[in-house]
Amino acid sequence: MANVNGQIIGTGYFNNLAICQSGNLMTWGHNGGGELGTGNSMTVQNSNVPVNVISLTNLTAVAGGDYYAMALKSDGTVWSWGEDGTNNYSDVPVQIAGLSNVIAIAGGSSHSLALKSDGTVWAWGSNYQGYLGNGTTTPSSTPVQVNNLSSITAIATKGRNCIALKNDGTIWAWGRNSYGAIGDGTTIDRYEPIQVSGLSGVKGIATGIETSFALLSDSTVWAWGYNAEAELGIGNTIDQLTPVQIPNFGSVKYIASGWYHSAAIKANGELWMWGDNGFGYFGNGTTNPTLVPVEIPNLTGILAFSGGRYHSVFHKNDGTIWTSGFNDEGQLGDGTYNQSPSPVQVINLCQMTNNLNENNTQLNFNLYPVPTSDKLFIEIENKTNVSIEIIDGTGKVLIDELYSQSGIDVNELTQGLYFLKITSDKGSQTVQFNKSY
Repeated sequence: MANVNGQIIGTGYFNNLAICQSGNLMTWGHNGGGELGTGNSMTVQNSNVPVNVISLTNLTAVAGGDYYAMALKSDGTVWSWGEDGTNNYSDVPVQIAGLSNVIAIAGGSSHSLALKSDGTVWAWGSNYQGYLGNGTTTPSSTPVQVNNLSSITAIATKGRNCIALKNDGTIWAWGRNSYGAIGDGTTIDRYEPIQVSGLSGVKGIATGIETSFALLSDSTVWAWGYNAEAELGIGNTIDQLTPVQIPNFGSVKYIASGWYHSAAIKANGELWMWGDNGFGYFGNGTTNPTLVPVEIPNLTGILAFSGGRYHSVFHKNDGTIWTSGFNDEGQLGDGTYNQSPSPVQVINLCQMTNNLNENNTQLNFNLYPVPTSDKLFIEIENKTNVSIEIIDGTGKVLIDELYSQSGIDVNELTQGLYFLKITSDKGSQTVQFNKSY
């Protein structure tokens, strides 16, 4: 998760989220678990262009899990949708009960974390290897307080290990420890937080899948845990049970991680990446993995990075968002399903709704059936001089015709989300609808 120029990005396994400066949320990619939050996971399995999440505004942070997503509102409440490990499946956002005054969130494989303004950490979801940090392995569909944590300033989780940063610069960890991600020198799972060995003066944290990272006040980066894909960046593929410094790598101001690839931004603005690059996650036009950090010179002006299982998301200082890697679920957001080892721009992000609804007028009409497979019918009071446009996620007008009681033939449209724009003498209004099989 990264808060940049009023816009926040996050990733799940095959999906992405972005909060626009207006505070509304857009998402794209996989939807089989309902993680797009559009209420149509039974008919729409993915979207290769950004779509609006239902009924969420005034957002300050987002986070993605494997097949679910979360959002934090400015009022301190947390909302979640998808398959979040609680058996409370929903493909539209629902408020997490019992949480208030939350200032940060993080999504794991099937568990979630929330940091409150009082410095305490709360968790819910699956708990097979102690992910909730409450001393048990009992799952919980409602938030429980993580034991022995206070004065926490940051939290991170992506797989099944969790870390928290205290205001004294120490890191505390819990959860799965099969590859040393807890950083205590063992491979014993920890059901409640313990201090990570040998680290102080920490100012930033990040996690990958069974990996952990610390950015120290001297701008060096330390890493520990799973390393089979060289995601620790230390020059080998040996798991590390305690933190080790990434060699010859300093002046770092920002760290983040995908599933098995990692990224850092230096003080001079350079983007560096390391680890797995099987489908071109680095965005440098290759699929070559690296054992140590390498500069990505073709990506400049990067303010933030967020990584999914097989793709990367880059936020540039001009407000645009770019992606690279695998794209079978539309997670690159460029309107295609084509893999790309070079960066492609996410299209119409945080623009489509505003552009379509400019000078919008509230018209009195009914639209049915939604979703639809062949015909779309509109009931409207004033039928004189009414025109209908159907627009895809790229802004292309696919159908432009006058209103007819016989309905609109949408049989030739592919499955997905579309915009319907109705224009009459009273003005215009745009709504979304779903085209099913």
